[in-house]
Amino acid sequence: STGPLTQMTPRHSASLSSTPARASRASTIDQRSTLEASWSYLDVFHRLLLRNKGRSHLELKERITVFQLMQWNGDFQKARRNGLSLESALEMSLTTVLDDRLRFHFASSWAKAESLTRGKIGRELQIVKQELDRLRSSGRELRCTKEKKDILQDAYALYQRGEAKQRAAERKEFSPFDQWTGRPSSGHHSSHAPSAVHHQQYSTHSRYSGDVTARSDAFSTRRTIAARR
Repeated sequence: STGPLTQMTPRHSASLSSTPARASRASTIDQRSTLEASWSYLDVFHRLLLRNKGRSHLELKERITVFQLMQWNGDFQKARRNGLSLESALEMSLTTVLDDRLRFHFASSWAKAESLTRGKIGRELQIVKQELDRLRSSGRELRCTKEKKDILQDAYALYQRGEAKQRAAERKEFSPFDQWTGRPSSGHHSSHAPSAVHHQQYSTHSRYSGDVTARSDAFSTRRTIAARR
């Protein structure tokens, strides 16, 4: 009698032999998926160096400076949280240019962080200044650290401007002249034009103010003439 294995057709035999190969390919795909999901900024830096082989020293320094600033700003962490792949993060670091737009992006991020945690910019600026002193004394590259310092100073100025605008909006006081100009007393500008009654009242008020001013000037002139006599 023949058992089940001896009764297998060549097709079944080929299918059975290909099972380990399929399992191996599936394992490789799983490993790649795990790597894509758990990449770090070091993986980006490693691939960045590989992709920049043969570039000039200045070009490589520019790429590394952009990478360092993006890592310092937490951009790679945000990219990974948002589901970006390792290859997408690499392309982001390769194509980003260090210009005023990127500096403003960094400054805005730190200004937002300051609004959530007061003193964050000051503490980071102190660390950067100390690092700058160490690099100067050892004669090492300063560009990235100087960029950080400038970005933090811009961020604090940006934060202060935002705070000033918010305080001005919160402290808007009632003005008795709002009723003459057609603006509501709450401090929000009306989307409607002032009515004809408001225009008439405002015109009357302006004439009254002009008469008072004219009488005051005349009175001051008479006092001056009398004093000279």
